[in-house]
Amino acid sequence: MSLSFFFWLYISKDWNFRNKAIAVIGIVFLGISSVAFLVKKTSYFSDPSRAYMYQKGFEKIKENPIFGNGTTTQALLLRDIGHPHLHNDFLATLVDLGIIGLFILLVWLFLHILHRNIYPKHQNDIHYLRILANNEYRYHPIF
Repeated sequence: MSLSFFFWLYISKDWNFRNKAIAVIGIVFLGISSVAFLVKKTSYFSDPSRAYMYQKGFEKIKENPIFGNGTTTQALLLRDIGHPHLHNDFLATLVDLGIIGLFILLVWLFLHILHRNIYPKHQNDIHYLRILANNEYRYHPIF
């Protein structure tokens, strides 16, 4: 039923703010409920190494929560257990750059979304989407 609703929104061409908000809320709800269903029905998500990574990450955050511990801290922290990163960009930002770095990241994301809503004619520009979607930029800097 939800797929038919999204299909109706897609073909209706009536994408005002209200319909966009309904679509986003619906997609988020479907995603959360799907993940909750998968977590309850499988044992895949009971990963002790991931829990260990998060524990180590939170321990590092406690050491220097405001400014972080440096840009390669998470990689150095996790190389002993065989993982190159924390598998959670927000947690990794907190470990590396602290609360200030996470705040700057969230402000940048908010301003980007705001800009896209104010200037919708630039929606074909996928450069920012590529940067957000591709974690390789974070772990293999090009600058």
